[in-house]
Amino acid sequence: MMITDMMYDEHYSSNDPLLRAIAPTSFYPDDYHKAEGLIPNAFINNEVFDEELFYQYTSNIVIQRYLYRLINSSSLFSHSEVLQVLYFFNCFFAATTITVILFWIKEITNTKSIILIALLLAFLCPYFAMYGKNLYWLMWVLFMPIACMCVVVINNRQDNKTLVALTAYFSCLIKQLVCFEFISTIMISMIIPLIFYCIKSNKKLKGIINTLLIPFCAAILSFITAFGIRTVILLSELGLTKTIQSLKMNIGSRLLGTNGEGLQSIGPIRICLLMTKIEFISFKGLFCIDFFEALILLIILSLTTLFITNRNKLILGNNFISLLKTTWISVLAPYSWFVLAAPHTTIHSIHCSINWFIPFAILFLATFFSFIEKSLKHIKTATKRQPLNNS
Repeated sequence: MMITDMMYDEHYSSNDPLLRAIAPTSFYPDDYHKAEGLIPNAFINNEVFDEELFYQYTSNIVIQRYLYRLINSSSLFSHSEVLQVLYFFNCFFAATTITVILFWIKEITNTKSIILIALLLAFLCPYFAMYGKNLYWLMWVLFMPIACMCVVVINNRQDNKTLVALTAYFSCLIKQLVCFEFISTIMISMIIPLIFYCIKSNKKLKGIINTLLIPFCAAILSFITAFGIRTVILLSELGLTKTIQSLKMNIGSRLLGTNGEGLQSIGPIRICLLMTKIEFISFKGLFCIDFFEALILLIILSLTTLFITNRNKLILGNNFISLLKTTWISVLAPYSWFVLAAPHTTIHSIHCSINWFIPFAILFLATFFSFIEKSLKHIKTATKRQPLNNS
């Protein structure tokens, strides 16, 4: 989609306010994946498609398209090099946002844990790694709100309401200007560092509400702002009647399943169950752990933690207990989108798998490795305390 927009800009118009796309099935109606691979190759080989094949895409503002067009219009790169440059920068910014989140987790756990998490995400989490080169649903934009809030918490500025509000508003606004998908997941993930802070600080309900309400309202305001901008663009380009039709179609297809045959039949409960069977950690078919198994493991870990803390709370510590509670709360982030947009999740289940990582999967790995580290440390300490048996 982003590639076809650059093609249209290059050959037909550079002033179109709406992204121009080509339905891949226009070429191979019965083989979507083959058709999808045709467009990048056509771009690299400087092929030109008839203008009639391009249609106006109205679902999102897709603000990154202006940067893509600018890079493509320069004479510095060939088409092949343009794609490599775009892939590189998106991967670089994705790595940067994940590093920020891992740095926050390091403050809670330890350096060894975040190294292990980074290696697993990079090499053994295929549904995470595949997003690095996605030019439409930008990985770094999806993780930016939580990464920005991590910076606030790392610098101990979480009680600065103005800073928190501005961080939430602008980080979420940039995300909404790229795409509206996964909105509930992003908003919940954005306040996860603040939730951890509230749990660790033993805040009462009033204090928790005071901490979380302002950033959450700021995030909602960012959605209203982006939605208003998009509506103005549609009105200027399509007129009132077509704008209303477009908004109804986009909202209906994602949330209600009214634009697609049979999308309502699966339902939010069933799609949530199906999404738990998505691969989490796997390696070339040799082994695979899905998210259902991860949730079972988290339950076992939680029960073990409960047993240990009943005997001695100092073994695991407040940071770990707070992290475990926060991890459970973070499960709400992916499930919120699966329920809110069950039809969208149904047809884009593989792409929607990224919701599991924002940030539940990362926190789960942090909790697991932290538990192992603390358990081994306690066993080692207990062993040293035992008197030597001399015969």
